[in-house]
Amino acid sequence: MATTTVSEPQVSQGVDRDNEPETRAAFDLIFSDHFSRNEPGVFAPLRDLLLTHGDFYMRLADLKSYLEADGRLIDLDTDQDAWARKAILNVASSGKVSSDRTIAQYAADSWRVEPCPAP
Repeated sequence: MATTTVSEPQVSQGVDRDNEPETRAAFDLIFSDHFSRNEPGVFAPLRDLLLTHGDFYMRLADLKSYLEADGRLIDLDTDQDAWARKAILNVASSGKVSSDRTIAQYAADSWRVEPCPAP
């Protein structure tokens, strides 16, 4: 009988928070109880999880690129024409989603109804 071994997911060795000012600033705020003045230390388990035991789900690996994307979003939000263009292109490019097919199949097979034309 063959056995299958499941390998452990890779654990991030952490982010060099000393060389990434955004990450360092976020940690400094969170772990200084800035957001939890009425509950000092409430984020200690988060600190331990991310910095002591390894970032198992690699939450911090993309923090810098996330902040960069967020900055682009904020810039785009100030340009209404560019925002509208991207929104329209996004909707136009979305295509048919799986729920469209599922609903159409359910309507045809279960309810035995046909789509009606849009006016």
